[in-house]
Amino acid sequence: MASVEYDFVIVGGGTARLVIAARLSEDPHTQVLVLEAGEDRMTDPRVTTPAFWPTLVGTDADWNFRTVEQTGLAGRSLMFPQGRLLGGSSAINGHAFVATSKVNVDAWAGLGNPGWDWFTMKRYFKKSYTLAKPSEAAVKHLRINYIDENVIGTEGPIQASFPENLDSI
Repeated sequence: MASVEYDFVIVGGGTARLVIAARLSEDPHTQVLVLEAGEDRMTDPRVTTPAFWPTLVGTDADWNFRTVEQTGLAGRSLMFPQGRLLGGSSAINGHAFVATSKVNVDAWAGLGNPGWDWFTMKRYFKKSYTLAKPSEAAVKHLRINYIDENVIGTEGPIQASFPENLDSI
């Protein structure tokens, strides 16, 4: 068996780590290995069809975590689905994408993490995803009244968009 050397080994194939792998791989001289415990289900209709994501909960594509018993729920334990497949939990969330906010990031700094504030981190968030701007018809139908051009991602490997097939909404 031939020996292969890697410059970076990334453990976990969830969205954030795949973004890191993609960014590192932009240098053609860098070898990156991504290790994922779960399978590649990129062609599985339960992953590619947003409405089918609940059918993956409780399967081998889910880590099957549960909360501790909750006193406020009469001692019940709740399921806590987390993706165990390439794409991680993003592969079992119905294709929902929510970019973080200034308030969330500044809270990290407020917890004693210098340099983890919005001003410092904004450029990296912008490099993590690319937002395809919605058509005028989608803007009207979805009542989108605000997209901050100074904040949206324009250079990243995650491709985010608004639904354009308005008849199915």
